[in-house]
Amino acid sequence: MKRRGWTLLELIISSGLLLLLVSWSTMTLVSFSRTMRGLQAEGDQIAKAAHALEHLQREILRSQPLAVGSYPLGEQPLTLRGLKGESKEVRLAQGAVSWDSIVQGPARQVTLKVWREDVHLKVQIDWEMPAPLASLQSRFDATVPLP
Repeated sequence: MKRRGWTLLELIISSGLLLLLVSWSTMTLVSFSRTMRGLQAEGDQIAKAAHALEHLQREILRSQPLAVGSYPLGEQPLTLRGLKGESKEVRLAQGAVSWDSIVQGPARQVTLKVWREDVHLKVQIDWEMPAPLASLQSRFDATVPLP
């Protein structure tokens, strides 16, 4: 006797297995999508902070030399005096660094350290990001050449 089709039991089992496979695939795809969105959001925050750190470094290089010491950013602004007399107030408030009334980038804590090595003025910026993001650091020579 030849079989011409599937029995009802075989159809139920194969449909159940197909449903399980489709459900598992969908759950995996949704989980992957959530993870990627989270990683992308973290990457965006780090990119904004890195851009702001670079911008702050440029502002320091365009300003009059800072005195040797440590400058933690906070509600009280750090005033950078430009070479032409203009000033810029840099502050950390509500989890973001800002100047010129523009939010530049996210941060938990930002500290500038200024020291001298021979005739060179060195600056280090420690930019701590909110957890779980990595911290950023910039170290550069801010010596202003004499005319």
